[in-house]
Order: sequence, then structure tokens, then C-alpha cells
Amino acid sequence: MSSDAAYIAFLSAILAATLTQALIWLREFLTASKSLRADRVYTSLRIATILESFAVACAEQISASELHHDSSGAAGNKKGTLPEFPQYPSDINWKSLDADIADKALSLPMKINLSNKKTSTLWEVTADHDDVAREVTNQCGKCGYHAWLTASVLRERSDISQSRLREFSWDFVDKLRERSEVCEKSERAATRYG
Repeated sequence: MSSDAAYIAFLSAILAATLTQALIWLREFLTASKSLRADRVYTSLRIATILESFAVACAEQISASELHHDSSGAAGNKKGTLPEFPQYPSDINWKSLDADIADKALSLPMKINLSNKKTSTLWEVTADHDDVAREVTNQCGKCGYHAWLTASVLRERSDISQSRLREFSWDFVDKLRERSEVCEKSERAATRYG
């Protein structure tokens, strides 16, 4: 065998080995990407359903409080705290989500806690059942609407269809939006004049 043929055989072997290794890396990369996407979609869906169930609980509490007020206490009820936020499962892979959306989902329980502290402080200061119930209702709207919007963004970014819960019930999202706007308007006025 001539040196040119040996050189060509040597280059062919190196090229074949390089291409084989490149194909192995490509396959591993595609497999890992597919797995990461599946993990992100599943994580997003789990978090979105938790956020949506909290949003529905907030809307139900708003309706019960309004019914209590409108019926002069004959129906519905009023509560002094927001609905309890369910715990996120411990095995959620938060790193599979964008940092900004993970931040919104992870910070919501803290915002709910602050809303509850605000209403308990109001109770200590005024001891007025109606004022506290109104503030709890407004905070339910604010936190519930935040939860609903965060769930919607999670679904959108993970290419999951939007929740169709409104098809099975009344339009609770409008109720949350209305109360959220009332709450934010009240907070802006308090900041401006407080």
C-alpha cells in the first residue's frame, strides 16, 4: 500500500470516527432536549393547575362574601383571611422554568401571607367586620387574579392549551379582575393620601 493510500485511509478513519462521535452527541443532545421540554411542560401544567385552583377558591370566597353582604347575612359568609394556598409538590423541577415565571409562582404564597397580615392589622385597628370583609374580598381578587395570570403565562410559554374552567362555571376571572382593580385603586389612593 502506498503512502498516499495509507494517508487517505487514515483520514477516512479519523473522519468516520469524528462523524460517528458527532452523531452520538447530536442524538444525546436531542434526547436531553426532548426530556427537558417534557419536564418543563409537566412542571408547568402541575403548577398552573395549583394556581388555577387557588384562583377559583378566591373567586368563590368573593362571591360568598358578596352574597352575605347583599342578603344582610342571610346567605353566604364572610371570612377574615384568604383561602389557604396549596403546597407545591416537593419534586417540582423549578430549574426547568424561566426565572421570571418561577419567581411569580414561588412568591405568590408570600404575597398571600402579606395580604392576610394586612387584613389582620386592619381588624386590630378598626375591629369592623364589614371593613375587614371588604379588604379580604379585595385581596382575594388581587391574589386570585395574580394566580390566574401566572397560570396563563405558564401554559402559554409551555405550549399548553389555556384552561377551560370558565366553560364549566360562571366567569370567575372577571370577578377576580374587578376586585383586583378595586384593590389596586384603593392601594394607590392610600399611598397618595396616606
